[in-house]
Amino acid sequence: MMLFFMPYMTLRQKVTPDAYLGRMVSTMRFLTVASAPAGALLAGYLGEHLSIRTGLTCVAVGGIALTLAMVFAPALRNVPEHLAPAQPS
Repeated sequence: MMLFFMPYMTLRQKVTPDAYLGRMVSTMRFLTVASAPAGALLAGYLGEHLSIRTGLTCVAVGGIALTLAMVFAPALRNVPEHLAPAQPS
């Protein structure tokens, strides 16, 4: 998880102007925490109606799909200049 979160947070901070960093961080935390109950409900539904094995298989397939999406996504190392905040003089 940390291999994902550290570059993710760094990229967000790089492309967000300083005046909006607090708002951006609070919004992203809200969105990630707010989605947890929906994920728990979905996992409970899959476990109860399909079986625990099928539910875990769905989670594994989703994890593999996200990993492949990250592997084949364009590199985020070079943020385009129009997205980077202006440097203070």
